[in-house]
Amino acid sequence: MAWWWRMVCSLALVVAAGVTQAVELPPYRPHDHPARLERRIGGYTRPWRSLHLAAEVAARAVDVRVDVGERISNAEEAVIVLDDAMARLALSTAEAALAQAHSQVAQAAAQVQLREREAAFQQQEEQRIAALVAEGRVSGRDHDAARFAHEAAVLQVKAAQAVHAVAEAGVVVAQAEVARLQDQVARHRLTAPAGWTVVARHLHPGSLVAPGTPLLELVDLGRLDVVLHLDAAELAALRAHDEPMLGIGREAVAVPVRLAFVDPRFDPGTRRHRVELALTATALAERGLEVLGGQRAELVLTVASPEAGLLIPQGYVFTRHERRLVRDAAGREWPLTLLRSDARHLLVSAAGLPEDLTVVAPDRER
Repeated sequence: MAWWWRMVCSLALVVAAGVTQAVELPPYRPHDHPARLERRIGGYTRPWRSLHLAAEVAARAVDVRVDVGERISNAEEAVIVLDDAMARLALSTAEAALAQAHSQVAQAAAQVQLREREAAFQQQEEQRIAALVAEGRVSGRDHDAARFAHEAAVLQVKAAQAVHAVAEAGVVVAQAEVARLQDQVARHRLTAPAGWTVVARHLHPGSLVAPGTPLLELVDLGRLDVVLHLDAAELAALRAHDEPMLGIGREAVAVPVRLAFVDPRFDPGTRRHRVELALTATALAERGLEVLGGQRAELVLTVASPEAGLLIPQGYVFTRHERRLVRDAAGREWPLTLLRSDARHLLVSAAGLPEDLTVVAPDRER
């Protein structure tokens, strides 16, 4: 019988320990344990970038080489060609003027060399006359005439150099005009970024084009964005995910997304921020989805929501007159509004419960 008695005593001690553990529940803050709800926020895919291609010159369209739905393969190849006959005529005239300016520079440079040689000769002549004057073989008047001729030759050199400088300035002006007209000719060939897709075309060959008028609309489908409007709790839940997923299309195929942008502005009416989620074209294609705007996208988040209720373990709740209550450390009792319950927890309304409320087990010493 001794062994049986020892076993009974051991079981009694275990039960007593369990009761003691139940009684000694630690203080519990209900507002630290809000209900977690699944929220579904919907939106639609859209290209993340778009542009309108417009002309910078007025002309007639000669050739339109792309159509709606086509993808730009080469950023250097023109997609629209405008009539550039007048611009090329002006460029030819400017190039002829540049050639003439270079010729004038060459002529002016030759004149400078000629005048410099003449000045050098007059300088030597002046030095020779000066030596003869020193020997008494010629008069000083001859020396004065030689000095005057040398000084005149030096002035002619400076005049030729000035003409040369003017001619060089003319070349600079002519080069600038040629560059301007070359740019003008280049503006008659419109290019678009490689990889972008044409979604609208507003002209045909023969159409008259005005500067600034949109001719093509293109989008970048290398990435799609989904714009959602999230409150603070939803945004926090989204940021908590290492790799959030979006359900795309009717089948809600899960596709990984990246949080691309959070608008720092806050809408006081809806209390939400505008958020952009980015999907890569590669991720969509790998899952057999088309890279298209307008596809339904749904974000599923599990969000802590005090407004939906607070979770309180059953061990902190007691009943009096068919009312469920909890007790704080000071002994005050707080009535609960029950929303739902299970074997372990009660889901109660947060209304009437202060945010700093800490409850204790009901049979704890006060």
